[in-house]
Amino acid sequence: MLASADVELAQWPCRHFYLIVETPLRLGRETPSFVAPDFLLYGREEVGGFLVGCFDENAIPIEPSSLPEPFSFSLLPPDWDKIAPYFEKAERLFPSLATAPVRSFINGPETFTPDGLPLIGRVGGCAGLSVATAMNSTGVTWSAMAGAIIGDILAGMPPRFDHRRYDPDRFGARAGDPEFLRDAASQIVSKGYRKANQL
Repeated sequence: MLASADVELAQWPCRHFYLIVETPLRLGRETPSFVAPDFLLYGREEVGGFLVGCFDENAIPIEPSSLPEPFSFSLLPPDWDKIAPYFEKAERLFPSLATAPVRSFINGPETFTPDGLPLIGRVGGCAGLSVATAMNSTGVTWSAMAGAIIGDILAGMPPRFDHRRYDPDRFGARAGDPEFLRDAASQIVSKGYRKANQL
């Protein structure tokens, strides 16, 4: 929420986490990434180790007011019970994970929108305000498009993409409904992977 401008954006933070484990042999930067929609898992090389994360079902919403101040670049405590079922599935794909020591448990807030799409474009009712936010933990994937849309808007150029589906105002009054946002964000975290599994 952009409180000073009386603007409410339809996004809500949930806990989003991954592990970085040590592997018997240091992984090279050219190691391929992987996505396993059946298990809601993804992973890649991370500073020679192996990053394994998940887009979990029934993600845990965070109450922003409960976070200490300042919280920028801070982390939440590890949640071993929540990640355990996903890591067990990762072990089925990569058996060496069963004995791999964990280097780091990264657990931080990530914002999600009710439909899993980012908020990109001009904000109605607030002249001169454009946003590119709520990347739903896929910021790298969306980055080129988000940059092009915002660039076109700020330069006053015809849009290269039809960006209506990313309109920041698309949720109307529900953007200010914490209960709606909390529940929708909790369910949307795993939705993208569930859809991929149905293709």
